[in-house]
Amino acid sequence: MCQSSSRLLPSWIVGGFVVAACLNAGCGTVFSAASYTGTRYPPVVKPEQVQESATVPDDHEVIGHVQASCSNSSGDVEWTDVLLSDILCSEPRLGSTMRRKVAEVGGTMLVERSCDRDTDTETRTETKDGKEKVRKITTTHISCEGAAARPKPELVASRPEPELVASRTPPSASSTPEKASSASTETEGVESDADTPDTDESTVAWRIRLQIARSKSIPPQPAVSAEQVSVVETKPTGARVLANLVADCSKGCSKAAVQLGLREATAKLGGSALLGGGCASSGGGWICTGSALLVPPPVSKEPHDPDPG
Repeated sequence: MCQSSSRLLPSWIVGGFVVAACLNAGCGTVFSAASYTGTRYPPVVKPEQVQESATVPDDHEVIGHVQASCSNSSGDVEWTDVLLSDILCSEPRLGSTMRRKVAEVGGTMLVERSCDRDTDTETRTETKDGKEKVRKITTTHISCEGAAARPKPELVASRPEPELVASRTPPSASSTPEKASSASTETEGVESDADTPDTDESTVAWRIRLQIARSKSIPPQPAVSAEQVSVVETKPTGARVLANLVADCSKGCSKAAVQLGLREATAKLGGSALLGGGCASSGGGWICTGSALLVPPPVSKEPHDPDPG
């Protein structure tokens, strides 16, 4: 994918940077938002309808186990090669990802979810041009696990249809797990492998890898929200380039999702605008490029008082 797309990308990433992106990310690698081990059934509820409980209700049974994790670094971080999921890492996001996985495998409830948070602070002293620089980086790793549950088989038939079955529309080919069988029924599931890829667009942050080439002349900036980042086609007057960006997803991502990755990376770097955002497709994946800009605020003009005379 990388070689065939390079002719469509800006010249600053051709001749090494995209190649490095592929070597580091592994072209063709698929990162799973959540892993599941257990029995799969046809989906019976939408992800937003999956309930959550600290314990397994008496009228439910566990069909499998779900895990998800991410890491997030803060402080004097020199982002170079990172998954979008790590930039957006949070416990609520992991919980949402796990509930989507529960819905995908035919469950109706996420039970016994627990999360561990491990924080590590590292201090490094680096020497450059005869000057020492102390870098302090704090990395937080969040790991969550839980179980997928659904009503016991003997209760399915007696439960009112609208309450349990939100949609009986079969999943599309793109979202059907590899081992899911069209012959499966509510009472007969199929065993699944752990780490079956997730293809839901809201969880593709685990599939998007960002390559970031930061400017050496601009000090780290405080992060902003992605909503504060504008997308521009030309470089505004006075703007400085914080970093050149490449977002790569080899499978299961929409173009818009990969472009959003560039915007989220710009926000994480403290940029106020994203220049470009062009994309090239090949082999079912996308590579998008852009530059994170630091745009000076507009100069406000003093109001001119009218001539009293």
